[in-house]
Amino acid sequence: ITQDNLNLYITGSIRGTAKFPVATPLFTKVSSSNDDMFLAKLSKSTGVFQWVSPQTAVGTGNESGYEIVADVNGSVIVAGYFSANATFTGGISFSTLGSEDILLSSYDPSGNFLWATRAGAVGSDIPRGASLSSSTALSLATFMSVCAWNGNSVATDALVSIAQDIEWFTGARIGTSDQCGMLLPGANEVVN
Repeated sequence: ITQDNLNLYITGSIRGTAKFPVATPLFTKVSSSNDDMFLAKLSKSTGVFQWVSPQTAVGTGNESGYEIVADVNGSVIVAGYFSANATFTGGISFSTLGSEDILLSSYDPSGNFLWATRAGAVGSDIPRGASLSSSTALSLATFMSVCAWNGNSVATDALVSIAQDIEWFTGARIGTSDQCGMLLPGANEVVN
């Protein structure tokens, strides 16, 4: 859940047919197979659903939104994960390198899909936190194994060289897990 001055935004996953709200649905979304991602906007003052985006990720595995941030213009970025593959409106699709990979997707104030990108490696890579700076740069915290960005395997510390415009990146090893955080460029500037 996140918010702007007037609205609440929620993300997660559904399986089967989901009704928003349950009692008297204004919107219905049906998953394609297993768990599919959803994104919804509600009025803060009335609690009424404004929209449920029909353009979130679907695939043969599971897709779920974990974190969500809203910018000052009402656009939102969802940080989530997918297993197997994920497909968006316009034919943009990704396949995982491991069991689960990170999925970032952005939507305009009406819930229309804008862009998506992925990151991941051979293990389970799931985002655990996201925020926007005042300059609308995205900060993402996650657990990652050997790091890959859009299908290219790289050492975690080399990610800065690939992205070049990342404002900062840090990482640490705890036990057998790598954890990192990075600050990416502004809106619509995620490096592909």
